[in-house]
Amino acid sequence: MPTFKEAGLDLVATGWGVFFAPASLPKDKVERLSQAIREVMRDPDTQRKFTDSKLTPVVSTQAQTEAMLSVFRAQCASGAALGVPALSEVCALSCAGSPLDALRCPV
Repeated sequence: MPTFKEAGLDLVATGWGVFFAPASLPKDKVERLSQAIREVMRDPDTQRKFTDSKLTPVVSTQAQTEAMLSVFRAQCASGAALGVPALSEVCALSCAGSPLDALRCPV
């Protein structure tokens, strides 16, 4: 099986975790939840726990997260178009059950 690069994909594969909420959640609650998550993620003890686990803690806004997901999903679409089954499966799993109506999965 070829690597992504051998298959013609200029892909940077990273792992990430995102907190999703239903698209119907009122905007004021989304903002309160986002602020609480940002506060926890900025906490030095939380940051240390991530780095001790060899993870890079990242604090993002909703807009930054949506932009990252758009890039990721575009890479997924490229992989699916090139017939890279492993990438297509990973992308399909990442989209399974996503409650965000605005972020439809291309695969």
